[in-house]
Amino acid sequence: MPELSLLNHFVAVATTGSFTKAAAEVHASQSVVSRSIKRLEEQVGALLFERTTRQVKLTPAGTAFLEEALAIVDRLAVATDNARRIGAGDRARLRIGVCASADAETSRIARGFAAFRSAWPDVEVQIVAVMRNRQAAMLRASEIDIGLMRLFRTDAEGIDWRVIACDPLVVAVPSAWNLNAPSIRLEELRDRPWLMPHPDVAPDMYQLQVELCRGAGFEPQVVAHAEDALTGKMMLACGLGASFANFSLPHHDPELRVQFLSVEGVSDHFSSQTVVAWAAGSTSVHIGAFVRCIAEAGEADDQPTA
Repeated sequence: MPELSLLNHFVAVATTGSFTKAAAEVHASQSVVSRSIKRLEEQVGALLFERTTRQVKLTPAGTAFLEEALAIVDRLAVATDNARRIGAGDRARLRIGVCASADAETSRIARGFAAFRSAWPDVEVQIVAVMRNRQAAMLRASEIDIGLMRLFRTDAEGIDWRVIACDPLVVAVPSAWNLNAPSIRLEELRDRPWLMPHPDVAPDMYQLQVELCRGAGFEPQVVAHAEDALTGKMMLACGLGASFANFSLPHHDPELRVQFLSVEGVSDHFSSQTVVAWAAGSTSVHIGAFVRCIAEAGEADDQPTA
């Protein structure tokens, strides 16, 4: 494994685009930085920079290596900061990202949170709102320690997780459509208007939902895009169109004026998992303890009532 000093020199050259500027940034001579890059390339087994008399540019291998190097350097900086604060008598810190799509598990998360605070009173816990499609990247970059989110296949790289709930795919339709059935085939909605996630905000969800409609033999008539859960809920309540959702809910919500229909013939592959997630390979005792608290809070839900 490359030494940390080599990674720091590599990141400095990659971000400044210059051996001279990188040397000044890491407080070393230019020759030392040059030797570090040469040694790193030998260890990696690939050329990381294209060097000319006018510029220093990353190769494709260097670009790929930079992403991982930045994550390592960032995580070490976080670990160093935590150790320094703890050594000075400050509390450890756990940063938890939550998103609106995990709101169905709010009571369970709250019970797990309370259990963790009881067991680890000296750990500072910060809860921040993070959109689902940003959580995995923030976990990999050590910008948050734990994510509470709905997991999609595009999120899985570089993170580990534990499932805390699994909800089937349903279609939410305005009650005014009077579709008096507990389930429906997607092709029955080919001539109806649709609400979809905004393709710039949630491209993975947008593409998945469009593919579902195309798989049923039609191109969805998209009349509006929702940039967040609240906007989507408002559009549904106003009766603008049908929308996919992952809920374990009654078939009718009179207050919201929405009917939820199960989808016939759709694979369980499209069910949505709500998870507690963390960066792959993490050995943090606090992350492990928090995950256990959330899991045990769910086990209490599974116990039969008297």
